[in-house]
Amino acid sequence: MKKNIKFELFLVLLIVFSLFSCAKSDDSSSGSSEAAKMSTPLFDDGNYKLTSLTQSVYYSDGTLYGNYTYQINHDTSVSPGYFGYNAEWKGSGIYRVISKGKATISTSGLSDETIDCSTNQISDLTLSTEGSVISETLIQTGCGGTSSSFTTVSEKFTSITGGLQYYVVLKDSSSNEYRQTYTTQKQ
Repeated sequence: MKKNIKFELFLVLLIVFSLFSCAKSDDSSSGSSEAAKMSTPLFDDGNYKLTSLTQSVYYSDGTLYGNYTYQINHDTSVSPGYFGYNAEWKGSGIYRVISKGKATISTSGLSDETIDCSTNQISDLTLSTEGSVISETLIQTGCGGTSSSFTTVSEKFTSITGGLQYYVVLKDSSSNEYRQTYTTQKQ
């Protein structure tokens, strides 16, 4: 089983690096589609650079498989010179988010992986008053156009000093859970 989890780690990272992947939503989530939409912006419009990525992986029985902290090496030759996002508040709970740039991530025990959004991905995300993602409308497929066999359990944005954090929980077909935190700084 450990071998399967390790393989799944590679897949999860490749899929989620577009940040707003095409992962299927878990319809059993606690009524997120009926949540109140955000009425004022949670974070400022602008460009955000990925500065930190952590992941915790749990077996389906809740046992911890492992914790991972990734090193991020941004590719300065691909515009804008880093992997990150542009976020623009559209009102009525909606942020337009553009994933762009390129970076290589690495952590002990796993092979290096490349996040390549040299072809931008554009999504409109509807957020709840608490910053949870209620829905996503994909405007332009980018970042390799990866589709996902993972189910999104929850997604949430939190404003932090000088940036924002994105927290996502995914499950694979064996109900193993992948909890990821992406930290960005406003450029």
